[in-house]
Amino acid sequence: MAVTVTGKLLDDSYTPAGSDYPVRRDKLEALDVAVSLRFATAAVTKASKAPREEGLEHNLEQLAATA
Repeated sequence: MAVTVTGKLLDDSYTPAGSDYPVRRDKLEALDVAVSLRFATAAVTKASKAPREEGLEHNLEQLAATA
């Protein structure tokens, strides 16, 4: 299964104490994650307006029920 992620690419670099060289790191702050439809079809349904904490859990339960 493939997914598409959109979001912000952030610089998370730092220089350790006593070192002359920085450690380069990037961080992806995901805003949206979507399943690829390259080899599949889907039916679009409107999501309920559940609170954000419950929304992810509810969507995962729905996804598991359809798999």
